Amino acid sequence: MSLLRQFAGQTIIYGVGHILSRVLYFLVLNSYLTYRFDDSHEYGLYGLMYGYATLLIVLLSYRIDTAFFRFGSKEGSLSKAFSSAFFPLVLTTLILVGSIILFSNSISIYLGIPEYPHYFRWFAIIIGLDVLALLPFAKLRLENKAKTFMLLRIGNIALTILLLLFFLEIYHPQNQYGGWLKQIFTSLSLDVDFVFIANLISSLLLFVLLLFMVGKPSFKIDWTLWKKMVLYSAPLIIVGVANSVNQYFSPQLQQLFLDGTTYENISQAGIYTASLRLAALLVMFNTAFNYAAEPFFFKNAANKNDKEIYAKVLSLYVICAIIMVVGLVYYLDILKLILGPKFRAGLFVIPILLGAFLMLGIYYNVSIWYKLADKNIYGSIISILGVIITVAVSSFLLPQIGIVASAWASFACYTSMVLLALYFGKQHYHIKYDFTKILSLLGFSLLMIFFAFSIDMLNLNLMGSLGLKTLLFVGFLFSIFKSNKKLLLELKRS
Repeated sequence: MSLLRQFAGQTIIYGVGHILSRVLYFLVLNSYLTYRFDDSHEYGLYGLMYGYATLLIVLLSYRIDTAFFRFGSKEGSLSKAFSSAFFPLVLTTLILVGSIILFSNSISIYLGIPEYPHYFRWFAIIIGLDVLALLPFAKLRLENKAKTFMLLRIGNIALTILLLLFFLEIYHPQNQYGGWLKQIFTSLSLDVDFVFIANLISSLLLFVLLLFMVGKPSFKIDWTLWKKMVLYSAPLIIVGVANSVNQYFSPQLQQLFLDGTTYENISQAGIYTASLRLAALLVMFNTAFNYAAEPFFFKNAANKNDKEIYAKVLSLYVICAIIMVVGLVYYLDILKLILGPKFRAGLFVIPILLGAFLMLGIYYNVSIWYKLADKNIYGSIISILGVIITVAVSSFLLPQIGIVASAWASFACYTSMVLLALYFGKQHYHIKYDFTKILSLLGFSLLMIFFAFSIDMLNLNLMGSLGLKTLLFVGFLFSIFKSNKKLLLELKRS
């Protein structure tokens, strides 16, 4: 079986697992919450807390899972690398989670939401469990147990949704059938509280199950190996922090820079976050792609034809991604029904966000070189510059044009990061990408989006608009497959 087909097979498995779990989470949970919440303020709180969680997971994990890929992928070193990384991670996680719980009141005041210190105590536990789950999940990926990985991800999301529906529809304090749980949850005043509680319970059960799945680890710690892993991952902490700010901190920046009151700004952040979640369908594909790509790239780094493979993988990514982007734009009139009517005011940011997330996926591809060449410092430099662009554009434009500024900030950030990754990569780990093909694909997708906007300006009824767009979309698919037939057929060869 060719390496390219092997990669495609793993991507499909990870893609089905990750995208299905995200579809369950965003299309079910996201849709349900936008219809359930009385206003966008609760959804704004939802976006704020998960933004902080994403950042803290990077800090608490110190990206040791990526280092585990690097050192655990060597033959015979998987078990030693896992135990050497896992037990020190348990110790540091306990210390940092305890600190967050201890100072939760001060943290909530400092971050401008003094009414919700309990959120930080809950999230400290959620974050700790998620951090400790990273290495068992990484071990499954490195052992090519993609199906097990998929089932655990889907099961975790499904359980979260079931628990949330259970709390909000059956044992909600406002319901007459509260039972004994009603006494426990009677102090919870917002529906979003139960979202966080459901997440906490499911994270705990997932972690316990993961420990059984990966088996009993050895208690032997190779401190020399651990130091190598930490030194390797140290620059990636900066990368992770920067990526968290770039991708998940729009609500925080909107809270800070929009010209309304704190309550109004958080409400606007809720409207933006709802549209962001819808555009994140493309991010789901990016993440699924990355799940397969990272261990695949490391395992095949010694292959003499590896650079040619990386170039083909980028072309395949762009083909798949532009199909998703154009499809999402063409059928936005249907997809918008996922969101409650109160949250559809921000739909106009979705095409810009899709462009931004497309560039993010390209960046995942063209930046792999610094991990393979052990030059992670370049990832830090690029990511820091990306944060500077995000904050600069947001601080300048948010007071001027509102929440759409966050979408343009993301697009400017990721486009700049792609260009920087290509510039540095050419000097240290040159890969000959097919830029003619890639640029033509991007140009074609822009033309198709222009056609979609032109159809919208005709003010046709819904059926007429969708019918015309469908004809164009089918023609688009035919052109893509015909012009890339050679590359796509390569996936079918053994």
